[in-house]
Amino acid sequence: MSHVEPLEDIFAPFALRISCGPLRMRFVRDVDVPEIAAAIHEHGIYSPDQPMPFMRRWAEAGHDLAVNTLQYYYDAFASWSPESWILLLHVSMDGRFVGIQHLEAIQDFRQTRAAETGSWLLRHEQGQGIGTLMRQAVLAFAFDELGAQVLESGGMVGNQASLAVSRKLGYVPNGYRRYVHADGVGWRDVEMYRLAPGDLVRAPYSVEVTGAAAFRASIGLPDAR
Repeated sequence: MSHVEPLEDIFAPFALRISCGPLRMRFVRDVDVPEIAAAIHEHGIYSPDQPMPFMRRWAEAGHDLAVNTLQYYYDAFASWSPESWILLLHVSMDGRFVGIQHLEAIQDFRQTRAAETGSWLLRHEQGQGIGTLMRQAVLAFAFDELGAQVLESGGMVGNQASLAVSRKLGYVPNGYRRYVHADGVGWRDVEMYRLAPGDLVRAPYSVEVTGAAAFRASIGLPDAR
């Protein structure tokens, strides 16, 4: 039998590991989907009396949630290229799953050195500083390991928790974007923020990364930063 390469050697993002104190992040795999869907069903992501934080109510999809989630992650795997990529990170805190953090290239990252972050956190894990720590970890990774020069984030107008994290971490306001709802009816405004490398308010823990060189190669960056 010929040598079988580990999946991490075939697709470099699977080998990426980011840690920051008690927090661990790694690329999402399809086998994570049952756990993710079950956690959303059990705990939810947002309260019905809070402003809707997304453009569509994907977390309320019932039985279709797992299928939709699986298709979304497979699409991210299949469309990966140096010109267009989205790093979807499974986040755990002290060993328990808490949410998803993502980092997405803005156009061709090799030229723009710009990316956008987004995340969601299980409802019962909110308000404990976890969302702040996971954002600090991925921002440090983007600046220190990928050479990012601009990182953006946005939150729905009214989503004060998300916007407060951006302000706390050193972002500056960068206008508004208007988006049509996923069902094509109505619109919402998103408040945008922009962060430069020297303005990041870093975590109280060091950020440790393994697999960074292979990840850089997967997005067309030279190993020497």
